[in-house]
Amino acid sequence: MNLEDHLGDILRKARQMANVSAADAAFAAGLSDESFALLESSGQTPKGLELGTLATLLALDPGKLKQIA
Repeated sequence: MNLEDHLGDILRKARQMANVSAADAAFAAGLSDESFALLESSGQTPKGLELGTLATLLALDPGKLKQIA
């Protein structure tokens, strides 16, 4: 059993706390809505992910988020 949050869990929680829609987060991340939903559910990092822009939108530290990814 994995008790730690994966990248998708962190992004989903931050997005909800920041009151950012999934569509807006997907746009900032440079992903389709479907790819972003998969990222949140699986934690798998898709190609083309603009993590720095997304981190800024969600008020997360881009450097730390990149380390997690």
